[in-house]
Amino acid sequence: MVRNALIGVLASWATLIAWGETSPTPPPGPFQPTSQGSKNQPPQVKTNTDSESLGSVKKMLETLTPEQKQRLEDNMKAWKQLTPEQRQSLREKDGLVRKKFLEEAIEASASLPEERREAFQKQYVEERRKLEASLRHDLEARRKHGIEEILRKLNVPSPPPPPASADPSLPASR
Repeated sequence: MVRNALIGVLASWATLIAWGETSPTPPPGPFQPTSQGSKNQPPQVKTNTDSESLGSVKKMLETLTPEQKQRLEDNMKAWKQLTPEQRQSLREKDGLVRKKFLEEAIEASASLPEERREAFQKQYVEERRKLEASLRHDLEARRKHGIEEILRKLNVPSPPPPPASADPSLPASR
């Protein structure tokens, strides 16, 4: 059981690193409508054995750059420091964001032919996640510059930068 949980966390974080995300990934919802399934019945899900899951996680980790691997490690350490309540809160927030992106994708693909909708929706959600990650990064850079400017105006030395392992998108552990 611990092994499966570790596999899930590693796979989720590796995927998020590749997408530039920093929030944890909740388990997939019970049903997301697609063009292949009825809206009243969930799609069939292929389950992997432990060895298949480990192999796919290993392959995914091998494709990461050293920076992505370090970010993955830092995020895993930060996740470990969170309380169960903080983890659940982040899972719920991520679930709401995923649901919102999927709803946007479904609405945007309504005029497309049935055979193109699923691919469009998948690509839309992926591109939307990248956009949000980029916007968060840009906003954090602007905020940092603004704070430095305020401190310069007030003749106060800039505070030292946070440790490299600190993830600004995760709440500080108490």
